[in-house]
Amino acid sequence: MLFSVNSDKFIDISWCKILFINSYFSFKMLFKKILFLITLFSFDYSLYSQDNQRYFALSLVNIDPRNPQLVDIQKAADLGMNAVIVSVRRDVVVDNIINNPSNTWEQYDNQLKTAKERGMKICLRIVMSSWCNYNTPGGFRTNNLPTCNGFDASERMLGISEKSVERVQQQSAGYAGCDKINDCGQVLMTSFSAPKTITVMQDFTLNVLKRYKSYIDNGDILYVCAVVTPEQELGYPLKTTIAEDYADPFLFDYSQSMINSYREWLKIRYKNDISNLKKIWGQKANKYNDFSTIEPPKPFSTFNWTVFLDGFIGQDWYIYRHQLLKKYSQELLKVVKKFDSRLKVINDFGSVNDRASVQRGTFSFKDIGEGTDGVKINTSPDQDHRFVMDVARTNFPDKWVMNEVESYQDDIFRQEQQFTEAYTHGAKLVSAFNFNILFSPIQQDMLKRVSQKFIVGKQQVQNVETCGTTICNIGDLIGDNGCAYKKNDPNSDCRAYRDWANLKKANGNKPVRIVLDESFATDIPFKVVQKDLSACGSVTNFKETYLFDCQKLNAKTKAPANLKGMIESANCQQVSGWALNTSNLDEIQLIDIYADSVKIGTTQANVGNRPDLVTTFNSAKANFRGFTFILPDTAWYKSGQVKKIYARFANTNTLLDDNNEAKFLVCEGTGSGICGQKYRLIISPDSLTNVLSKETDYKITVSSNAKWKITKNVSWLTSTNSTVAHNSTTSNHASQQSR
Repeated sequence: MLFSVNSDKFIDISWCKILFINSYFSFKMLFKKILFLITLFSFDYSLYSQDNQRYFALSLVNIDPRNPQLVDIQKAADLGMNAVIVSVRRDVVVDNIINNPSNTWEQYDNQLKTAKERGMKICLRIVMSSWCNYNTPGGFRTNNLPTCNGFDASERMLGISEKSVERVQQQSAGYAGCDKINDCGQVLMTSFSAPKTITVMQDFTLNVLKRYKSYIDNGDILYVCAVVTPEQELGYPLKTTIAEDYADPFLFDYSQSMINSYREWLKIRYKNDISNLKKIWGQKANKYNDFSTIEPPKPFSTFNWTVFLDGFIGQDWYIYRHQLLKKYSQELLKVVKKFDSRLKVINDFGSVNDRASVQRGTFSFKDIGEGTDGVKINTSPDQDHRFVMDVARTNFPDKWVMNEVESYQDDIFRQEQQFTEAYTHGAKLVSAFNFNILFSPIQQDMLKRVSQKFIVGKQQVQNVETCGTTICNIGDLIGDNGCAYKKNDPNSDCRAYRDWANLKKANGNKPVRIVLDESFATDIPFKVVQKDLSACGSVTNFKETYLFDCQKLNAKTKAPANLKGMIESANCQQVSGWALNTSNLDEIQLIDIYADSVKIGTTQANVGNRPDLVTTFNSAKANFRGFTFILPDTAWYKSGQVKKIYARFANTNTLLDDNNEAKFLVCEGTGSGICGQKYRLIISPDSLTNVLSKETDYKITVSSNAKWKITKNVSWLTSTNSTVAHNSTTSNHASQQSR
């Protein structure tokens, strides 16, 4: 039996029945239980109910610990803002970089006090990165300097120089006036792989919660988060290393602690048998005799994102980094909820789909944020905030979704547009960062308009009605190097944004559901369930998903002699290798993949991070001539039967060299084993029926021997066999009929 407290707090009192049935419970015990219930029901749980109110927050990053910014809080309240984000820096409190022994908490104490007096909710952002007080931070490769917060130098996060592909330390030029308090040296974050990184975060978070317990008890704290980068985000640092000649640095973390723990992780993953790893990684792993010599893949030149596209080698490195970031999030969640289970915990990310997110490691934010109460995302004014909000809302259903607007060249129109797009696409909170809130009348007027439109009167988060569903694959995001959000040219953008924009255009510009397929990062098979899908009113949206053909091998011509390639590995998940034209390395080769004598699909040799090919063919263009072909679980050949897997240059009879090793696979799956039964149509609501407003024929761009009929009132397509042979090109038509 459940009793409701303030609509969303439930207390199980079914034990009361047991008390009366079992005589061995004493009256004294029963009396204590009743007193507990009275106390429980008398507590004002409304302070921490899952409120649906919108918030408009001023973001105080507190980069300058000498600036109290109390007048900023007062002005924000005057403009109608009802929340403030306070960044509490560990290096200020614990390391005392401003030399204020009387009260290192003073800046934060005063900010919380002022916000409370103005009736504003408080968001605690706990900052774990550190400024180190070194006037001379050392050379780029001086990685053994002592740290400023008690960590061992081996635990320091290190980046990779694009020129030398060597590890380089984090450095920064500081900020305006930092020299006055000797705070212009290194920016330091220690590796997620170092156990001390977790314990230090836990200890400081607990200290913050203890200090501000009275605010917690009064219901003044809206949420708690912990950030680790100088940009005050959760993720791997972004551009905080200076490499030689100021070349672009990237892809943290390559610390010794990270490398050592990665080797231990691989040892467990492959059951302490290096031969198991070599079977999966292919011939690139031949240089490793044991786990202790393995090095994580490093980026080649400026093609930094391709480090994760090097077959299973790159994917393993991505999975490991992802697991460490998730562990950090989970440990924060534990310490906050243990202190007070009523507190909300969110992850404060940078954008989770843009190109920088490859470095941040935040594409799979849903899995990282498992168990948390919400997500906050930062997006720039140039980006399409509707897309980002649709991604966040879809994958964090019934949780808090938040965004941040940054002042940008005083472009009031784009700033106000971002606030509007975030709130209308389901944001609970939107924060204003780096606004000239005291001295810019035009910004003040805009902020006041936003608060009057979305906040005044305690306005609630509105339900967002979506129309159609797309699927965003993390592997595709990495392959596209994230999204650029080209509003005026979405078809030249990443696949996820392209699909979203086209569906949105077809459905009348309505919000869209974007389901993340995080299997690349989690190593867990992705499944779509009915609740993930979205319908537009009573009209379901259909999508013909890309499936592989079943063409029989016919006579083909021989490929030119200048085409070279090789299958390097093949297993039941994927086929990988490389292919190129030695006379024209700019040319992208199409590769046909075969099972026995049947072509099962075509892929492009355009995957990067192949420095070995660059060396062999003496050109950086060869870096992008690898390929990976994913074998779908539903394929006909995944039926437990022996199949020979091989590849040919597209539309030729020329095999890729397989090192004289035939690739025979026995793959279990859901396939029937009969080539003719080759299509299973997966309904993933898109916009086909919305496009067709009357009875008409609609060409589906897929070659098969079936015709699909679509009606408004069915949820599955029906098929009828045609008399066309398998190896012919056929047209398929969708007929929408009114009923």
